Order: sequence, then structure tokens, then C-alpha cells
Amino acid sequence: MGRVPDIKRLRKEDFDSEYQPMMERVAYSVNTFMEQVISVLNKNVDFNNLNQQVVSYNISLDSSGTVINAPNIKTNLKSKPAGVLCISASNVNDPNIFPISQPFVNIGIINSTTVSVQNISGLQADSTYQLTLLIIGS
Repeated sequence: MGRVPDIKRLRKEDFDSEYQPMMERVAYSVNTFMEQVISVLNKNVDFNNLNQQVVSYNISLDSSGTVINAPNIKTNLKSKPAGVLCISASNVNDPNIFPISQPFVNIGIINSTTVSVQNISGLQADSTYQLTLLIIGS
């Protein structure tokens, strides 16, 4: 898909002289809004504009690989959380111990602003990891 074409700006000169003072006030707001929308549609959406949140937590696992200190995470999403992705996992105690596979986070939704981490796969037992999680809103 190509770029969204540039918009035709509202100009007071395009209206009868009796409407020009009103159109000058209206045009500023409308033109600014249209420029912002066109900018977003032309691949200028940044991370902060999306319904998601990045959080970091230290997670400890026991000898069977079960999470010991599973956190409840309060979110600031605009809607109910849909899921969580692990975007980084670093072993806190030994940087030479790596996850076994991509960590997969299983969550429970407590309410519209809080999720609970129920289980995490892909991490080595008897370890503590700092996980950076991306919480995605529905």
C-alpha cells in the first residue's frame, strides 16, 4: 500500500468574505487534526500511541521450574489485557545461563487493569530472571 495522499488544507480565502473569520478559526483545528491523522496513516505511529505497556519484573523459579514470586501486574491500558509477550529475559544470578527457549507467559486476568502471571515456560529451573514483558490490550 502506498502513502496516503496529502490533504487539501482548509483556507479562509476559499469561502465567502462573510464566513472567512469563522473559517479561519475552524481551519486551524481541522487542518492540524488532518495533518496528524495523515502522519499516523503514513507509518508514523510510535510505541506510545499503541494500547500496550512494557514492564520489568524479577521472576524466580524453584527446582521444578515453577514460578515462586508470580507478580500481579497493574496496567494502564485503555482496554482489557489480551496477552503478554516476553521481549527480554536475563538471568540475574548468572549471565551465562540463558532461557531454554522463548519464554511464554501464561496470564490470568484479575480485572480490566490487573493481570496475574500464572506460569512461564522456557526458563531454566533454580534461577532468577529479569523479564521485560509487553502487555497488549484487546
